[in-house]
Amino acid sequence: PKVGATLTVAPKRVKIWFDEALSRTGCSLTVKNTAGDIVSLGTATVTGRNNKLLEIGVKPLLPGTYHVYWHALSADGHRTEGDYQFTVSKTPRN
Repeated sequence: PKVGATLTVAPKRVKIWFDEALSRTGCSLTVKNTAGDIVSLGTATVTGRNNKLLEIGVKPLLPGTYHVYWHALSADGHRTEGDYQFTVSKTPRN
């Protein structure tokens, strides 16, 4: 989801695209609900064309606000981090 987005369909994965290639190690991505519980699944992976995509799966998300925390290590050794929120406005479909 984009920063600050309100979604009517809950995502199954959270994806962040970067301008530079990422290192396959040293990157992390965590998604938490408003209670602070981790709703992301497993470990974030670096994929995509030229290793510019950081992504992770998430549990089925109920309506509410979610907070995304990320740390990235570019292939040239530059470290960066950030966070943002998105909202799910409807219950996921089965």
